[in-house]
Amino acid sequence: MGAPSHPPKSPFFAPRRSSSALCDDDTSSPHTANTASSEKYKTTVAPEHKSTLIGCTANLVTAIVGAGIVGIPYAMRETGLLVGWFLLLLSGILGCKSLRLLVETAKHVDAASYEVLAETVFGQIGWLVCNIMMFIMSWGPMLSYL
Repeated sequence: MGAPSHPPKSPFFAPRRSSSALCDDDTSSPHTANTASSEKYKTTVAPEHKSTLIGCTANLVTAIVGAGIVGIPYAMRETGLLVGWFLLLLSGILGCKSLRLLVETAKHVDAASYEVLAETVFGQIGWLVCNIMMFIMSWGPMLSYL
C-alpha cells in the first residue's frame, strides 16, 4: 500500500492547483480523502498559509474576553457565587477534555483541520454542517456587537 493521500487542509485557504494536473473527468470533491482522485492533487497542492503565534493569540484573547466580559458576570449573578464557580470550573474541564479528544482523533485519522476531521468522521454532510456552524458561530457575535 502506498502513502495515504490527503485532501486540501482548509476550504478557507483554498490551495492553488495547476490546471494541467486536473483530469477532465474529475467530478469528485477534492475534500474527500477516500477517493482515488485525491492522488492527483498530491503534487499540485500549494502549502497552506499559516497564521502567526501573535495573530492566533490575539484572536483567542479577543474571543474569550469578548464573550466573557458580557456573559460571565450575568451568569454569576443568576447562579450565585458557589454554583457559578462550580459551573465555570466544570465548563473549563469539559472544554479541555473535548479539545484533547478532538486533537487525538485528528492525529488518529491524520486530519490537519477541524473541517477535514468532520468530513473524515461524518462524510460530506459532516464537512457541510461543520462549515455552516463555524459561519453561524462567527456571524452571531458580529451581530451582537452591532
